[in-house]
Amino acid sequence: MMPKRILVIDDDSHLCKVIKLILTGEGFEVETAQTWRECVDKLKENPDLILLDILMPTISGIVALRSIKELNPKAKVMMVSVISQKSVVQLCKELGAVDFITKPFDNRNLIRRVRQAVG
Repeated sequence: MMPKRILVIDDDSHLCKVIKLILTGEGFEVETAQTWRECVDKLKENPDLILLDILMPTISGIVALRSIKELNPKAKVMMVSVISQKSVVQLCKELGAVDFITKPFDNRNLIRRVRQAVG
């Protein structure tokens, strides 16, 4: 069986490396992108799940989520953010996010929720 492919989009290169390390250790294939341009190229590979930060310098995660869903309505996107306001979480879910994880997160919780999201 092919490993599930995860795309991590976050401007924090250290966090990208940490998440990649955690998830590859669990058998996932992980790509990272730190800019919207990088992200758009990697979206063409149709990852099984996208982990998306909200606070990024060039594009808001909310705008990115809208764009990703326009490009591919079936894309599974999980928001990962320090923002935890109910209104923001609600908006992301209304826009089609499958889950919302608040940073800092527990590694086991991240793994469990990623597994749930990819089925």
